[in-house]
Amino acid sequence: VDTDSSVFDYGSYASSTTYISGGGVKVAAERIRKQVLDIAADMLDCAPEDMSINDGIIYTPRGRSNLTVADIANETLYGKHRQQIMAKGDFWTEDSPAPFFAQFIEVEVDTETGQVRVTKAVNALDLGKAINPTLATGQVEGAVAMALGYALSEEVKFDDQGRVRNPGFVDYKVMSTLDMPQMTTILVEDTEYSGPFGAKSAGEVPTNGMAPAVANAIQDALGIRIRSLPITPEKILQALNNLKIK
Repeated sequence: VDTDSSVFDYGSYASSTTYISGGGVKVAAERIRKQVLDIAADMLDCAPEDMSINDGIIYTPRGRSNLTVADIANETLYGKHRQQIMAKGDFWTEDSPAPFFAQFIEVEVDTETGQVRVTKAVNALDLGKAINPTLATGQVEGAVAMALGYALSEEVKFDDQGRVRNPGFVDYKVMSTLDMPQMTTILVEDTEYSGPFGAKSAGEVPTNGMAPAVANAIQDALGIRIRSLPITPEKILQALNNLKIK
């Protein structure tokens, strides 16, 4: 970004892409819609505020017209209403509605090796209105995959000189598809009136549940409490050994 020519912006990163950028897209789309209806109104001799668009068809107070949005686009290229239909949109709000996430998991622990495997995960996300349920579900499950590595394997190690000892994926274990549990994802929908079409954020909060859920499940299974991450086999075996000593 060229900061000499670009205005300052807080950004739409983190959990605000759909909520903030989506709000800007909605504003721009509404302005595009107005331009389309203004042209259609002139062509149909009707007031634009009395018209609507549904499934690409222009409607007037008399009902369905013979014009489509494609016809309007063609008109702006070859008809008397030659112009570029384009718009910009921006969105800013002091609201920051929080999403909520609940996770339930099942684990298997090998008490001889200390290996932990998450076999099942049920993920429930309150995200307002799901703009694209398939993408939202994928985002949740991708976040769970990241969180699984955070909980069980991912750890940057340094030597005495501050150099990273495990700079590659051989020594820094990232979970693969083979490590994923059987997953069920539930999108709990409600309307967030400050967001575009009722949506709010969904990206980050699904990463929060896995680590504490794994620790709780291990405690439920073995009666030991691991209080540092990642929960490695070495920590499991040490905790089991301490339990035997007691």
